[in-house]
Amino acid sequence: MGLLPGTVPVGRGVAVRLRAAFHVRRPRLSAARVEAVAVGGFFLLLAVALSRVAAVRPLWFDEVFTVRLARVASVRELLRLLANGADLNPPLSYLAVRASVSLFGETLWAVRLPSLAGGLVGVFALYLFARRRGGPSAGWVAAALVPLGPSVWFYFTECRPYGLATGFAGLALVCWQRAAEAGDAGRPRGGWLAGLAAAFALGVSAHYHFALAVAGLGLGEAVRTLHRRKLDRAAAACFAVAVLAVLAYAPLWAGASRDYAPGFWAKVTLGRAAVEKAYTDLVNPAAVAPLVAGLLLAAFVGAVVGRRKGDGGPWDYRGHEVAALVGLALGPVLGVTLAGAGVTPGYHLRYAVPSALGLAGVGGYAVARVGGGRVPLALAGAVFVLHGAAFEWTGTRRYFAADARASAELAAGLGRYAAGETVLIESAFDFTRVWHENPSLPFRPLYVADPAAAFRATKQDTVERGALALGWAAGAPVVGWDAVTAAVDRGEPVSFYGLANGWVAGELRSRGLVLEPRDGCGGWPLFRLKRSP
Repeated sequence: MGLLPGTVPVGRGVAVRLRAAFHVRRPRLSAARVEAVAVGGFFLLLAVALSRVAAVRPLWFDEVFTVRLARVASVRELLRLLANGADLNPPLSYLAVRASVSLFGETLWAVRLPSLAGGLVGVFALYLFARRRGGPSAGWVAAALVPLGPSVWFYFTECRPYGLATGFAGLALVCWQRAAEAGDAGRPRGGWLAGLAAAFALGVSAHYHFALAVAGLGLGEAVRTLHRRKLDRAAAACFAVAVLAVLAYAPLWAGASRDYAPGFWAKVTLGRAAVEKAYTDLVNPAAVAPLVAGLLLAAFVGAVVGRRKGDGGPWDYRGHEVAALVGLALGPVLGVTLAGAGVTPGYHLRYAVPSALGLAGVGGYAVARVGGGRVPLALAGAVFVLHGAAFEWTGTRRYFAADARASAELAAGLGRYAAGETVLIESAFDFTRVWHENPSLPFRPLYVADPAAAFRATKQDTVERGALALGWAAGAPVVGWDAVTAAVDRGEPVSFYGLANGWVAGELRSRGLVLEPRDGCGGWPLFRLKRSP
């Protein structure tokens, strides 16, 4: 159209070159980068949320034992105290807290750091375990399911060994998976076997009930042995390490277990009701709704977008690995069975916190099997995280913040109404907090421990025995009834903070003391102790 021949091609060439010169190519977002951002962000948020809980939660009765025993001068002294029944756990958690405190100081966050770190390691290990078979999306779903359980928020942020045990259970799970995989393929696996043995030994060194996690993995190894029709002697040797570790600690747990067994606080009767309670305590029934929602969402989206092999599907899971997850999830059943049969003194949900990994692994496998593909799994994981954010991630911190305020108000109230006096505190939990958290009080806190009287009144004496141990092991002001009556007879001002119709008040009256309600105490149950006429 009026142009000389040949000018059109030249013009087009110039235009192409100009577009190429000014065109900015957007870098392609790799799958590895997406995984790193998504999974890293999830674990960062989880770590921050747990740390915020750990930083406001006041120490309670059991945690004070950990903190006080972590202060002892030497490992030998710690072992001596544990052998005499100062506490009912192996030494590792106390040593871990001691190391953390030496680095960061004795703050609420620092004393709980070992447990918090152990819990996060356990969740990340589950991610790696599921990812190995179902891809990043399957690992994401399994990890996202763990924080749905309230036990995570209570026991990953508690200065006790349950978070540590969960971490070692996760490490053992991954090491066992990789060692079995390498062994079946004829590849070197010495490092994985060493890691498995170390995880077993350290797990038992953190908590004796880690044996439940070992038994869970043992189920997986048994299924693998049946499939291979041949015993894997190297793997069996790793399981033997766990058994030997339990036996090695017998001098610490044998005597204390025998003494505490008759009046242990967490007795269970073997039966369906006990098993159901073990699971409803470990996993909040409210978590069932988001799990079902995630399953339905995964099924619907999976049906729409179709399954993509190698992209989060369940087809690569192996039978013995699924069996190991099921075995971990069955920890509460085994714990209730052992306690109901009298093998262990009792059972409580926190003894099987590592089972949360098994439950999440089984749940993640179910979601992957129903949905398949990375899109359905990613959406299902988002449902679980959003549910946790709306409930556990925010509500738990508010709960413990209120608990901290109540604890501070108790110490302040007693100081206001009983300054310069001795205050006998009925609740061991209240007494321990007041004594441990407030080194400079305007009053003298006191606790009376009498296991025999407590057993007569409540059929339990665990707390009383623990309080006595806190007295001789850590110098807590724990006394007998005679010390209280003697102080009253000397004319010292002694008040009682507790229930007027409780069994402790009854014991005081049986010793000739009178509980006179004190005026002007703002509704606090505070009484003056006097000798009856």
